[in-house]
Amino acid sequence: MSVISSVEFQRNFGLYQDKALAEPVIISKNGRERLVLLSVDEYQRLKAHRDGTSA
Repeated sequence: MSVISSVEFQRNFGLYQDKALAEPVIISKNGRERLVLLSVDEYQRLKAHRDGTSA
């Protein structure tokens, strides 16, 4: 899992968009982890798990 700054994310959006298809990307701001970028497939899998259904 990659951890990057928000500035790095803005500079290389396309790169991290592609990386997020393979694994979640954590985006930090001022040294604190703030957001996670993940693929729609992974999001739906997590949502289905939370809701108690299979994807």
